Parts: sequence; C-alpha cells; structure tokens
Amino acid sequence: DAVFLRFTSGLQAAHHPSYRELININTLKDPLLRVNNGTPRPITVDRAFLDKNPELVARYLAVLIRTADWASKNPTAVLDALNAGKKPELRAWIPLSHGKHVHQSFLPQLSEQYIAGLTEQKNWLRDWGYIAHDFDVEEWIDPKPLQRAHELIHSQSLAA
Repeated sequence: DAVFLRFTSGLQAAHHPSYRELININTLKDPLLRVNNGTPRPITVDRAFLDKNPELVARYLAVLIRTADWASKNPTAVLDALNAGKKPELRAWIPLSHGKHVHQSFLPQLSEQYIAGLTEQKNWLRDWGYIAHDFDVEEWIDPKPLQRAHELIHSQSLAA
C-alpha cells in the first residue's frame, strides 16, 4: 500500500520506523514533477464576478501581495501561523516539509513556471476524465486583476 501525505504529517511518517518513504516530490529538481492536487494553488474567481467586480478582485489580490511581502520579512511568524492549532512540536518540522524558504512562497504570480504547472494540473484532470472539454490555460487566465493589484500597491506606496 502507498499513501500520499503532505505537510508535517507526511514528513513524520517518512521518519517513522514502520514506514518507508518512496519519494519526496519536494526534492525533485523539475518543478513540473512536483505538481499535484495542491501545487500550484491557483486563485480563481468566477468570470461573471470578475467582469462585474474587477476592482474588488484587484483589491483582494493586493491584500495577498502585501501579505506575501509581510511573510517574506517575518519567517518566524509564518511558521507560527502555519502551525496554528497543531501540536507545538510539529512547528520544527515545517521548514523540513515546506522548505526553509516557505515564508517566501506566498506571492501571487503568473510566471511561466506557474502557468506550466497549472497546465500540467489541467491536463491531468482532462486525461483522467474530470474535465470534459479541453481549454488553453493561458487564455483562461486574465492577468489584468493581478496587474491592477500591483498598480494599487504602487499608488498607495507613493501616497504614503
């Protein structure tokens, strides 16, 4: 039998004497081989909602960008937040399960690598019959809300 485990529970199981780790996808050099049901994690919104509320979506993304900026400067607080509600002893496992730079991984972005990862996710869902009709991920993505979010942050920093 084999199971896929994430977060600290997966790492703890891999170190348990009764279990054997078969593969740790976090160690794979090719980021596309690390794609799974939780990576990458897209931020999605219904197209009709976006058409009706583009500024609201941009403001939401701006909050996420500011939060990512805060997280990049507060690694200890990020570890505390990721371990909130869990056993305190698991906190030490977070850098091992998520990487020592987990605090720098929250920035919403549309990089080529990220889009390639989304395409891999979509293709898997299509190939296994979860999506009936194929589509082009790059056409599905609307970059304007993220661009507008960066504009909002820039204009607010100039006003400050």
